[in-house]
Amino acid sequence: MDEGKDSVIFHFITFVLCFFSSSEFSETVQFSTLGTIPPEPDPPMLLEKGVKHLTLSWAKRPIDETFSLQMNDESNYFRNKYTGPLLTYTVTDLYRNTEYKFRVNKSGFFPKEILNCGLIFS
Repeated sequence: MDEGKDSVIFHFITFVLCFFSSSEFSETVQFSTLGTIPPEPDPPMLLEKGVKHLTLSWAKRPIDETFSLQMNDESNYFRNKYTGPLLTYTVTDLYRNTEYKFRVNKSGFFPKEILNCGLIFS
């Protein structure tokens, strides 16, 4: 499927295949998407920095309902730290001189489109 365009046209052909027989191919049907892709969300922002914690916030758009804050600690693997409707979260038990990356995944979008690396804490 094509990503990143305002409108995309898809063509489908169907048929049934089972153990005993198969159907003929259907006629081609055409469907298209409408509208524009929403803009990417902003990365999380730093509200407060402590010795072993960070408080992060992010903006809500009218289409957003649920958020997932993800953190990457030098392992190159993002892990969920928070999932829910709130617009702030305090990440605790952080170590000094360690690089952390944060991103926010907002509801209704594929991760490829919505994840933004935001803050690095070291």
